[in-house]
Amino acid sequence: MKVSAFSVLGCAPALILLKLGCLARGAYVLDGRTLPDDFIFSCGTSAYQIEGATGSQAEGGKGTSIWDTFAHEKGLGHIANDETGDIAVDFYHTYPRDLPLFRQALGVNQFDFTVAWTRILPNGTGTTANPAGLNFYRDVIMTAHRNGMTAACTIYHWDLPQALQDKYGGWLNKQVVSDFRNYAEIIMDGLGDLCDDWLSMNEPRTFCQEGYGADPVSAPAIPNGTFKTEITCRHNAMLAHAEAHEVFVEKKKQGKVKGKFGIKIDGGPGVPMDPTSAADVAAVDRHHAFEFWEVSPLVNGTYNPTMRTALGSLLPSFTAEETKKVAGSYDFVAFDAYTSTWIAALNASDAAACTGEQSDFWPECVEDSETDHAGYLIGKPTESDWNFRANDTIYVGLRYMHENGIKAFTVGENGMAVIKEASLHLGERVVDADRVDWYRSTFKNINWVLDAGLPLIGASFWSCIDNLEWSSGFTIKFGLVDTKPGYNQTRTSKMSANYVKAVMTGELDSRYSYFPSEGI
Repeated sequence: MKVSAFSVLGCAPALILLKLGCLARGAYVLDGRTLPDDFIFSCGTSAYQIEGATGSQAEGGKGTSIWDTFAHEKGLGHIANDETGDIAVDFYHTYPRDLPLFRQALGVNQFDFTVAWTRILPNGTGTTANPAGLNFYRDVIMTAHRNGMTAACTIYHWDLPQALQDKYGGWLNKQVVSDFRNYAEIIMDGLGDLCDDWLSMNEPRTFCQEGYGADPVSAPAIPNGTFKTEITCRHNAMLAHAEAHEVFVEKKKQGKVKGKFGIKIDGGPGVPMDPTSAADVAAVDRHHAFEFWEVSPLVNGTYNPTMRTALGSLLPSFTAEETKKVAGSYDFVAFDAYTSTWIAALNASDAAACTGEQSDFWPECVEDSETDHAGYLIGKPTESDWNFRANDTIYVGLRYMHENGIKAFTVGENGMAVIKEASLHLGERVVDADRVDWYRSTFKNINWVLDAGLPLIGASFWSCIDNLEWSSGFTIKFGLVDTKPGYNQTRTSKMSANYVKAVMTGELDSRYSYFPSEGI
């Protein structure tokens, strides 16, 4: 079988080799547009989803995270088929061959990964990094560098130390803020000479809602969660982010870290069900205020007035000192863009009843749906029930951020799960035409963003490689590189990897349909 039109063993073909030179900054040309020399093109991963060497298979002194615990609570349906990340896709052992593949197959100039808190501080606290964990990440970054990629280091991606969850309730207790700062200091001391950019955390809205909210589906899945517990988690996460940013600023002044500092946020931009209805358009504005709740604190150090009016005393407040730390606590914001949603104003009776958690619409108090009133889906469906290829998700989300004061941003994550891909044979899995179609839409959005003069500094596609898709286990695949779970599995680049590489290097124009003449 022909694996790839662009060899995964080298930087062929010759034209791609000339453009990438096994990477030179400034090599990217998107649909005839030469991108800035410092434009970031990356693919993303997260520790629990790919590393393995954790849980029952822990190595190198790694401690237990809330996801280790959650995955091992068997028979409760936490993760599909009771799967775990104990081995995952074995990146802990295979990174020396995975990183060159990511570079060669996709043409990326940055590897976007996350550090596992419990590899560095097995119990979540302490003053000294676990040497084995620190050395692992140092070698990962140096391997990325040797292969022509910079490294974006995300401090936290959902895998809180179980010891801190047991000790004081994790993100529900303000103690986590100081413990997070301590962890940030230690990891920046240990990796600051190598990490090229930093991000504090991934998607606080989602890990708080799904782990600490009223209907938890992710670790730690606290019992008796409410919107109050969810918003407490979010507030503490924003404070922790600000503390990590302060550490970064201090250490950069000392010459101990380099690059830029950001945070990854998610959210589904709204599309008015009736664009001619002033009420539906206003409902979209209200939806955005809640959906992109991090924007106002990052810009102003306060929650937006829409949330404050709706939630009152239920919404925590920042002290004057906290406001100073939170406002401006970023160099860029990464938008994890996966779908949009239809939005409409509520009818009179639903609006009158939207006063608390007994209402299905509270606290946004708008109608939010995957289908409009005529039954049309917001976009092309995928294997994930929350993941739709809508027309302008990236553009609308980034435009909202820009209009509300965010000074620079990236596409932090963007990708899709092909329907039934996990059940297909390898030869079928790697010909992922639907994922090519997805990224064609992504490039359309990126062009719109650039045409509008919005401050886009990079894009990261999710995911570099198939992984454990959280509670969906290995039944759903987002990777641009194919693999199976387990030790030392085969890696094969997919057609989508070839496509995004060819588009970003000017070989293909994303404005035209992609019909490869020689298979993939």
